[in-house]
Amino acid sequence: MSTARALFLLSIIIAIVVIPSGADAGWTENGAPVCTISGVQDQIKICSDDMGGSIIVWRDRRSTANIYAQRLDQMGRRLWAEAGVLVCGATDVQEWPEVLPDGSGGAYIVWQDFRGGMDFDIYAQRIDSDGAPLWTVDGVVICDAADFQISPVMCSASVGGFLVAWEDGRSGTSLDVYAQRVDSGGTSLLTADGVAICGATGDQTEVDIVSDDNSGAFIVWQDQRGDTRIYGQRMYSNGAIAFTADGIGIFDSTYDQYGPKAAIDGVGGVYVVMYDSMYRAYIQRFGVDGVMRFGASGAILGYNSPYYALPLIMEDGIGGAIIAWQSWRTDGTTRYDLYVQRVNRTGTLLWGLDGIPVCTYGASVYNLSLTSDGQRGLVISWRDTRDIATTVNDLYVQRVDSLGSMRWALNGEPICIQEDNQTIPVMTTDGSGGAIIAWQDSRNGDLDTYAMRILSDGDYIATALAGFIAVPAVEGVGIEWTMSRMDPGVSFRILRALSVTEYQDAGSLFFEEIAIITADMDEMEYSFLDTDAESGRNYVYRVEVVMGGTGPDEETHILFETEPVGLPSAALTLGQNVPNPFNPVTRISFYLPSRAQARLDIFDVSGRHIMRLIDETRGPGEGEVVWNGMNTGGEMVSSGIYFYRLSAGKETLTRKMILLR
Repeated sequence: MSTARALFLLSIIIAIVVIPSGADAGWTENGAPVCTISGVQDQIKICSDDMGGSIIVWRDRRSTANIYAQRLDQMGRRLWAEAGVLVCGATDVQEWPEVLPDGSGGAYIVWQDFRGGMDFDIYAQRIDSDGAPLWTVDGVVICDAADFQISPVMCSASVGGFLVAWEDGRSGTSLDVYAQRVDSGGTSLLTADGVAICGATGDQTEVDIVSDDNSGAFIVWQDQRGDTRIYGQRMYSNGAIAFTADGIGIFDSTYDQYGPKAAIDGVGGVYVVMYDSMYRAYIQRFGVDGVMRFGASGAILGYNSPYYALPLIMEDGIGGAIIAWQSWRTDGTTRYDLYVQRVNRTGTLLWGLDGIPVCTYGASVYNLSLTSDGQRGLVISWRDTRDIATTVNDLYVQRVDSLGSMRWALNGEPICIQEDNQTIPVMTTDGSGGAIIAWQDSRNGDLDTYAMRILSDGDYIATALAGFIAVPAVEGVGIEWTMSRMDPGVSFRILRALSVTEYQDAGSLFFEEIAIITADMDEMEYSFLDTDAESGRNYVYRVEVVMGGTGPDEETHILFETEPVGLPSAALTLGQNVPNPFNPVTRISFYLPSRAQARLDIFDVSGRHIMRLIDETRGPGEGEVVWNGMNTGGEMVSSGIYFYRLSAGKETLTRKMILLR
């Protein structure tokens, strides 16, 4: 529809009942704002809300350094306060948060905390689906032992709650590894201040943790008790350790080993990946018995091309693992490209001897992040310097299927190519084969937090949405939306569902199509007026983007959904009969604001009942009935003054009419 039509719609909005829907525009080109308040927002982490959206946490320096969080729905709209909700606002510094879904639309969050003013401790909080804290204000203490505890990592416990491990300086001489198990109520279940996982001489750092599927965990770390090696341990649910005290060596190598990352193997064991001082990446697998399955040294991920760094790993969903890493194999010195590899439980390399390239554009890639595509493949995002002359650092993303094929554009789809810097992307699944990516962004001067969703087919047409609103108007419910760009051959499908508030139970919404609007490449503003909306009813509207025409070849994506909106309930109305005076018949109109038992009766001037025209449950909405001047016995009544009375629920209205014979 035209812009003029949109302006007309706005002109008839009923001001006292305007209900803006989606004041947050949601996904927009180059990212939706998560938090843009003055001050630096960084150290971002993300997890799914298990409902197609995400929960994002960050360190926020709008005052000192505290922990904040925001929840985005699947359309990218902020569900909590615009500037985020305060997770911890204690004095001094809180930083390096980690986050996990709690299974109920909320999240568990842990961080290192300097509130004591002497050293860092470990604290945690649980927030519900509305962003409200469920535990003690500013969090519960996980460990406040002597000296400092830093760099917490966490994983889910199979019966609720989570497990957390960290680097611990309580010995006063080196960093050790400690861990704790916390239930869903915020109670620590093991020894106060955690159990010792490794207390060997030298520093133990770069800790990672994954669940053992039995409410315990596998914990791995980089260990400097001699040469730098990778060690691991299994902790039972009661805090006891399964292997040799201070852990077992995972890779037998003459070279130093760095950067361990872990992933479950689907049968109660764990994969561990690392790179050595010769810049070769290796993978190992071991189970509850602590026996190494890929030989003493592990399986090398690239036979012919060294120069691997900073590998990441995730499970593939069927017992194998997918690994991604930076490699400068192309020129051997300066440029990091991006490669991936997949292995099965026997250590067989499934994507060639040296992995497959994801991005070899000619610039460097950094800050990798992975999530599953739900179909045995992965979605991977990274910071990219290909346009460093104009935008410094941008963000790109790629999907790799289970066979190692690139599903999206060569060298990746751009997620954000806004001017200035976009860095440190973190990612979670959108539950539908795509991903939600969050990052720190300097487009506004200091660092802010932005996010973007990419769909399973690599499309993010939803990012063309600049804003929308749904409001009640005189003639119905009006919906308006503005696009920041248009693709050719696009239509908009409008669907409507009664809000769950219309039902006795909160069941799923049933959407029905009510209109199709063909888009114009030169038109960015659209509107639709639902004249069939009934007063007193609440509706949810969905606008979908349809590509490729309608029918079996169409591709459909949700552009946005509104919050419940509807026309306000009008008062019970009884119109003047027409014609009046009348002979021999007249019409009586009325309006019922809600469904009710309705009666319409005729009386003479003495109050004697003449005729009942309506006696039924009906509404809401308009109605009309005809009276033919007869009484209950079917006899014509004489000329004179008569009264008609409408009763609906507890309300009654009466009017006068004249019959002239």
